[in-house]
Amino acid sequence: MRNEKQVEFYPPVKRYVNAIERRLNLPWKVRVRVMSDVSTTMRARHEAGESYEEIMADMGTPKQVAAELNVQMSEFTYRKSPWRFVFLFAAICGVLYLCVFGILQLFNLSDAASVGVIGGADGPTAIIVATREVSPLPRILGGLAAVLVGLIGYWKLRRCKQKK
Repeated sequence: MRNEKQVEFYPPVKRYVNAIERRLNLPWKVRVRVMSDVSTTMRARHEAGESYEEIMADMGTPKQVAAELNVQMSEFTYRKSPWRFVFLFAAICGVLYLCVFGILQLFNLSDAASVGVIGGADGPTAIIVATREVSPLPRILGGLAAVLVGLIGYWKLRRCKQKK
């Protein structure tokens, strides 16, 4: 059973550690290892008698800790590409396009047919119904292509290890 002091300080410590992790420019596997080491160090210091407030004050702000770790691990750091936002935007636009197109497909286009009546008073009368069948396949494929290109590009750029 946890004592009240641990429960009280857990959320600030969690926010502190997460703030450090967000600022690291390291590949995922290295980041996990570094954050494991930071958490282990903090836990060991707490078990030795220091409070979490003292530990966080001694370590510095999350921005300072992350900057120091990025310098120490400079052989692993990479620059985050701004293109990832372009691909993410393309994926979002593709999803929105597919949603809007799906709503429009609820209204059957064949119900909006043109009806023409040709005939006269003394002859046969012809009723012509004209519809224009619109295939949804190109629209669906276009939307799916936008979603796939956006998500794959975003994923690749997230995993890309570009050197500074």
